[in-house]
Amino acid sequence: MGECLERINNCLEFLNLCKPKESPNNNNKQERSDSSYKLLNMSKYYTLLLPTRPKVNDEIRIKAKLNERPKEFILNLCVDSAIDDEDEPAMIAFHFKTKFKHHMDGNSSVVLTCKRGPNGWDDFEEIENTWIDDDVDEIDVAIKFTKREIHFMSGGSSEYQFAHQYEIHRIDRLQIGGDLEYIEEVALRYKN
Repeated sequence: MGECLERINNCLEFLNLCKPKESPNNNNKQERSDSSYKLLNMSKYYTLLLPTRPKVNDEIRIKAKLNERPKEFILNLCVDSAIDDEDEPAMIAFHFKTKFKHHMDGNSSVVLTCKRGPNGWDDFEEIENTWIDDDVDEIDVAIKFTKREIHFMSGGSSEYQFAHQYEIHRIDRLQIGGDLEYIEEVALRYKN
């Protein structure tokens, strides 16, 4: 079956509202109002409930713009919509966090891990950031699901791989967080 690109209908408002809006009172400076979002407001994340759970060879593509001098960029693939006591996801199949050089320790690195319940973070792997320069402010990445791993892709090539800790059909939510100016696009590519 050919590739089917499905733009998320219930997410179109999300995509448009995440773009900064011009304010008539601030000489073309950009601002946005979180009160206008029609999404789950989960603390520091933009949260998208996936209309269909992923399968092998499916992809999620994300385009976004980072703030000036970002400290971090975070992607979470959450499992079974479980929420702990602090409105944080209780189970995360894939936690991807880029810490830019502007972060407190001054290093640029990537953290890969998962979460198995409230306060149940697995040991994490912190490795060198090779997918984005610290001075680049636009993100165009994809998450691809294979039989054994979740691949984080940038520029069309697999940058990082993370072995499945949960069955991928249990993933039902995407969270995007960190120092974002706006999210331009989230697209699901179903190949099954």
